[in-house]
Parts: sequence; C-alpha cells; structure tokens
Amino acid sequence: MSRSPLSSGPGVGTKPGIAAPRRLTYQPALDGLRAVALLGVVAYHAGIVRFRGGFLGVSAFFTLSGFLITSLLLAERADSGRVALGTFWARRVRRLLPAALLTIVGTVALAAVIGDDSQLSRLRLDSPPSLFHFSNWRFIAGGDSYGALFESPSFFRHFWSLAVEEQYYVVFPIVVVGGLRLWRGPGRAFTAMLGTLAVAAVVWPLVLLANGATTDRLYFGTDTRVVELVVGALLAVWWTRRGREVPDRPVPLTLSAIGAVVVLAVMWGTANPADVYLYQGGLALHEIGSASGRERVEIS
Repeated sequence: MSRSPLSSGPGVGTKPGIAAPRRLTYQPALDGLRAVALLGVVAYHAGIVRFRGGFLGVSAFFTLSGFLITSLLLAERADSGRVALGTFWARRVRRLLPAALLTIVGTVALAAVIGDDSQLSRLRLDSPPSLFHFSNWRFIAGGDSYGALFESPSFFRHFWSLAVEEQYYVVFPIVVVGGLRLWRGPGRAFTAMLGTLAVAAVVWPLVLLANGATTDRLYFGTDTRVVELVVGALLAVWWTRRGREVPDRPVPLTLSAIGAVVVLAVMWGTANPADVYLYQGGLALHEIGSASGRERVEIS
C-alpha cells in the first residue's frame, strides 16, 4: 500500500516525553470522498435533477485541500522545526503545471473544432488567466455565471476552482508559517487565529451582499471561498493534536456523522449556485458537515 508524504512516527522536532503529533498516512476514505465529490460535480453538469446541488462537490474539494495542505505544513514543522516554503511551492508547481499546460493545449484544440463564435472569441482572453491561475477573477470581471450550463460557456470555465486553490497555495502557507512562528506551534492561540479567520470569512460575503454583490461574484471569488479552506485547516490542526494513530478499521458512524450526512444529502439534492443562503453561512454549514463526515466515516 502506498503512503502519503505524511509518514507516521515521532518527528525530529518532537520533544522527549511529549506525544508525537498524529500523522496522516494513506487513507482510503479520502479517495472515496474525492470520488463522491467528483461524481456530484459530473451529475450537476449532466443536468441530473436529483443532484442539482452536485456543484458542492467543489466545496468538498476545497475543504479537503485545506485539510491536506495544512497537515503537510504541520508535519514538516514537527519533523524539522521549520517549513521550507520555497520547496513547498516548487512541489505544487511540479505537480500541477504540466497537467494544466496539457489541458490548456487540448482545450484550445477542442474549441477550434466544436466551439461556437462566442467561445472562439474568448479563447485569447480566457487562456492566459487559466495558465496563471486567476481565471476566477477573469470570469467575475466578464460577468460569467456558473449556473449558465447551456449558454455557450467559456471552454476554460472549469479552471476557476483550480485558480482558487492555487491562490490559496500561495497565500495560506505564509499565514500558517507566520502563525506557527508567532505562537510557537499549533496550540490554542494558533487555532484561535484560524477560527477568527473562519468567522471573518463567513461575515465578508454578508458585507458584499449588503453592498450589491451578485451571487456569481460570491461564487467565483477567492475571498468568499476562504471559509471552505479554513474549515479544512482547522480539521487538520485538531487531527494532528489528537496524538494517536488512525485506527486500522473503519470508525463507527456517530450521531454527528449521521447528522452531517443528512445535511449534505439535502444540500446536494436542492442547492443552486444562485441561492443566497449559501453565502449567508450555507457554505460554512456544508463544510462543517463535510469535515465531520470526513473524520467519522471511512469509505472502503
């Protein structure tokens, strides 16, 4: 069985007599969650009515990314006493850039064959933002709507979520490293910092709504999706501070997990990207449910 870069066992930076932080090894449950999120997105774009909220699979991906990236950063600090941001960013570039370039080239070639006049005219405008990971802001500036599935959307529409994640990869590690240095580890003060950031991320869309922002602006914006990533980061801090290994067998379902599954099922069956409640705390509720399910349910 292959393992993730987060190996188990005590870290180099762990003090004698103090339990080593919990490490995330290979977890089949995470692969299962990725598959469910992907199926939800595919079902949404296929127009399957029972999965009209399947676009929330993207939100689940954001939370999973926040969890995994923060876990990596905390593990590196526990092992070496520091985080090499340059190395972290270089790994992200090596992992994502080749696939992104190949997809962009293939998308341009496909658009030349099947694209309509409107889509072809947008290729020159949409391809550079997709390559440099700010396509979500390009779509905001262009007045795009994610829910307009049948209106000749940009061939690069799917790059918006990658842009949000890449911007997160650039900025959030700096926040994590700064917090770890300031408070000397992922303790209560560090957790409070992330909690404060999560609260601010819930309030900010309310401010934008009060000032006339559209739901499309809120859907595509990096600043309005922060809560989804930070919930994953908070889960990573809680996970690593538990100080014990992951059980070898699936964790039994609990009442909290059952409640989370019910909430997620309702939202995935009824939500629409234009629903205002999503930006009034709905996305935060979805991600709390997603995080609870991620901890309690093992999919094999």
